[in-house]
Amino acid sequence: MAFFDGFFERMERRAQQSAILGRVERFFDDVLLDEASKEALERADEALARGDAEIAEARFLEVLAAHPHLARAAVGLARARTVLGDAPGALAALEEARTLTPADPQLALWEARAALEVGEVERARDAARFAARGLSREPPAFADASATLAWAEWRLGRPDRAARELRKAIASDARVELRVALVAALVDAGKGRDAAREASHLAPEALRPADALRVGQALLRAAEGGEAFLSAAAKGGEGSAYTALAQLAVDGQGDGVAASRLAVARGGGGAALELLGRALVAAGDGAGGAEAYEAAAQMGRPGAYERALEVVPLEDQARLESLGEAPDPIGAVARTLDVLVQERSLTDADEATLRALAEDGGAPARAFLALALLEEARGNAAEGLVQLDRYEEARGEGDAAMRRRLLRLRWSEGGDGVHLPSAIDVVTAFGATRGLREVEHGAERLREDLDRPLLLGVLGEFNAGKSTFINAFIGESIAPTGIVPTTATLNVIRGGVEPLVRVQFRDGSRREGSPERLRAMLEGLEAVGGEAAGAAQIDRVEIVLSDPLFERVWLVDSPGTNALDPEHERLAREAAKRADAVLWIFDAAQAGKLTETEMHEALRQQGRRVIPVLNKADRLKDGELEEVSAVIEEGFGAPPVPLSAKAALRARLAGDDAALKASGLPALMARLEREVFSVSRELKRAATAGRLRQLVAVALEAEEQAAAALSEAVARAHTRMEEFERMRPKALLAVEDALRELQRGLDATFAAAESELGTLASQRADEHGREDRLFLEELIAAGVDAATERSARRLRAMLSAALVDHGPVPPNVGRIALAQFAGRQRGRLEAGVGRSIKELRLTDLRVDPRDRLRDALVDAVDEVLLNAHNEAADGLEAARRAVSRHEASVRAPLLVLDESLADIV
Repeated sequence: MAFFDGFFERMERRAQQSAILGRVERFFDDVLLDEASKEALERADEALARGDAEIAEARFLEVLAAHPHLARAAVGLARARTVLGDAPGALAALEEARTLTPADPQLALWEARAALEVGEVERARDAARFAARGLSREPPAFADASATLAWAEWRLGRPDRAARELRKAIASDARVELRVALVAALVDAGKGRDAAREASHLAPEALRPADALRVGQALLRAAEGGEAFLSAAAKGGEGSAYTALAQLAVDGQGDGVAASRLAVARGGGGAALELLGRALVAAGDGAGGAEAYEAAAQMGRPGAYERALEVVPLEDQARLESLGEAPDPIGAVARTLDVLVQERSLTDADEATLRALAEDGGAPARAFLALALLEEARGNAAEGLVQLDRYEEARGEGDAAMRRRLLRLRWSEGGDGVHLPSAIDVVTAFGATRGLREVEHGAERLREDLDRPLLLGVLGEFNAGKSTFINAFIGESIAPTGIVPTTATLNVIRGGVEPLVRVQFRDGSRREGSPERLRAMLEGLEAVGGEAAGAAQIDRVEIVLSDPLFERVWLVDSPGTNALDPEHERLAREAAKRADAVLWIFDAAQAGKLTETEMHEALRQQGRRVIPVLNKADRLKDGELEEVSAVIEEGFGAPPVPLSAKAALRARLAGDDAALKASGLPALMARLEREVFSVSRELKRAATAGRLRQLVAVALEAEEQAAAALSEAVARAHTRMEEFERMRPKALLAVEDALRELQRGLDATFAAAESELGTLASQRADEHGREDRLFLEELIAAGVDAATERSARRLRAMLSAALVDHGPVPPNVGRIALAQFAGRQRGRLEAGVGRSIKELRLTDLRVDPRDRLRDALVDAVDEVLLNAHNEAADGLEAARRAVSRHEASVRAPLLVLDESLADIV
């Protein structure tokens, strides 16, 4: 209200000098009033002049008792009560005065001022609007009336309309204080850029310090700078300007800590201390920030203790204890946090108190954090995340470190590392929910594989001797049957009760038989569709052996890598993907190729242990074994085991222990026992984690796209919001177009009525015929209704074009205002058509649509714009919340799971 104090003072002086108190009125008073009344009026005026308002009030009341319709006395009574500070009494007197002299705009302006003082804002708006119309030819007075109307609209929560009225006032009288008020109104209307443009017409150093402060504070609220105005205000001695400058600095436009300390030193009080707390927290000094907030609380800043509690580091025991001395519930939460940080446990009574506080709507946000810490200490990750969500919602910002800890706890389910079955189930469900079939089915296979023994893949390039090695590994009871097929299939050798073979097909069906029938089953498939087609139907061939060794480990064999047949290469890579650990068989004559090194690197990154085996080592010459072994160790990070698979197979078949030892197979088995068999569960876990990470990577890639789509939605919503700043001029054009449409309809209607009137006047002998008057009235009323209907349709069409892509325009926009206009027009017709036909002047009965209708239509359009703006703002907020929810509930858990799996791998 400080913006308008000067206006109101001038306004009251003008009202007191209005026509009511002029010489003409005094002349009539002198002629018509008795001597006692005239003397009472003179004494009342003299009492007001010397400041005796109480005596003046009594004298004016005496006159009004004798002459209740004397406007001069009513105005004088209003003046006396204004001096006495009796705003309601002054308003009552002004109401009476306006009843006696309703056409006086200065008196209306005074009434508007008085109505504002007592809080009757709508009455003030109506009186100021009337005054503005009556004072349109008196620029300074019109500016005061428009400014008063602006303040009323502002008080009614419509700063956009206040800005419009202030622009009218400035057009009549470009006073600096009006421009200052306009800047503030535009900021409150959410038009920060327009406010900055208006402020650019003001010279900060030329303003009064108080006005410079107001402009600077307004621009600061709109995030449009304001530093120059605040600096000018500070130089002029406005201490609050230092606090505002500190806020600018804290918001990222300077050294927030230094500026806040200066504001505190300049007497900024609790507000400056709060800013210092913010600055210190932003600088990473949570303890210092808490101290600043505590000091602000001691100076009466509401909510400062809560903010201190929110920022103090949990590890700062002394600060928590100090905060614990604060009034409950803040102290209770502080003490609870103190206990949790030190002991990670609470008594039942303390926990009950904490939970009761958390359910209290006025409890500090850290009550939820305390509960999250408590659930973390108990290993209840899921409930801890629920409490953390509540904490972050209350604060409006996330605690990434706390969420990460709880998520890791969630994956571990209280144990060390990730609980893989739970993690796999979550990823499976995630893939199903998001429609990621690769993720869903891949995770399902992992869940099945997790409970099986370690799968040891036997890999190597084509013709490296893998099949011979496997036969040697299996032993003499099976090798003579030639059980390992050479067809392009994946072959899994596993344990069981009795020997058999199982062909597992991709469609889920299978065939079983004795080991001797395997070749016949495979050859039968080839006979039907050819070798490649037959193999393509097979997912794997399982060879079940009743050997205790295969209770701990299964072997998987495939065609060699780097083969000419692409299907062989594909199957080799599939075997590598399914294996939990790998035996890589090298051909001693061709060991250490680049293709082999690349495959090993891929396996290592996936968490697979690789044991290199140098087959055909007996073919190397003296000194060559060491050289080849060195090459393999450099590429694979581990020394190879020399082996002759053929010699090992012959030795096993012959039962020659010496030859078997010389073949290198016992040394290989010892290394396998040490590095694979004895740690099979750990290797299985690492390999599963590696494969699960690959699925999580696919999921994260999909979620990156989802996050990008959400971010695009935020950008679109933000752009939509910005567009509203440019929409009002187009919307106002729609109002003007609708008014032109109405004007054309009224012109045509009254032209037709004038024509009919001329005919009736010349043809009728009865100049007062009731039927003729009713005919004219109905003719005009029908035309007015049709014109208002066309105007309403035109307004909606133009608005729809202006608001395209911003939602539908309500079908009734402007119709109420147009209906009220039509009602006023019918009322004037009903009152005026009763005259003689020959005396009737239809132009005198016509209501100007630009009188009150324009403002009403502008109000209706502004309401549509406001609703659309609010809808867009809600959409922007919803889009931002969607991004936040996606980050917290989807992306963060996947990232933490990936980190946890990486620890295993």
